Amino acid sequence: MRRGVGLAIALMVIAIIVDGAPFFGSDVGGVLSMVPAYAITATLLLGWKVRWKLVALYGAATLALVAIFAAIDLSRPASKRTHLGRLIQSGEGRGGVHSVTTLIHRKISENTGILFGSLWTIMLPVVLAGIAYLIYRAPGRMRGLHERIPQLSAALAGLGILVVLGTALNDSGIAIAGVMLGVLTPVLIVVTMRGDRARPRWAISPTAEAIPDPPAPDPADPSVERALA
Repeated sequence: MRRGVGLAIALMVIAIIVDGAPFFGSDVGGVLSMVPAYAITATLLLGWKVRWKLVALYGAATLALVAIFAAIDLSRPASKRTHLGRLIQSGEGRGGVHSVTTLIHRKISENTGILFGSLWTIMLPVVLAGIAYLIYRAPGRMRGLHERIPQLSAALAGLGILVVLGTALNDSGIAIAGVMLGVLTPVLIVVTMRGDRARPRWAISPTAEAIPDPPAPDPADPSVERALA
């Protein structure tokens, strides 16, 4: 189990580096959303309690990682710098306030435009309502899924944080949440179906009872003696 947790944490670290390193494009919104989400997931996988001090530490670590990526980007030639390095460089003469303010306004404008003009604005509530209805109609399925895969709670908690932060911090806005739910839904369906196939049919329904085995014949019964004769 510990080996699997270590592998999962290693994959999350690799994903953050690939998404946020200047060599791969410096997705600042991705780093700002992935680091807190993955940190909470790792915390739950390790069995630690989520405390406010730990959350604050994760927030500071997120900002520190963005600063490290920015420093790496600024150390590269000007022609190879990403938008992160150019943002820092353009704001050096004015303290960076003007550039950051312009960036925030641009992101809010783009996010709002997508929110009111994307098909996901209509589809996302429908998908969420469908998932809620299925959980309401068959709560035993979800409980059984958590019993077979205890790590699922940690993954779903991290996904929820990632959806909220990713939607708020990325230019794509609500499309981020739509894509994530599009990936989550088939995964849950496959995991649920595999779990049902692995269990006996009577165990799928909580109201069904197992059929007991027939009793062994009594050797002292005269009918048994005539059958054996």
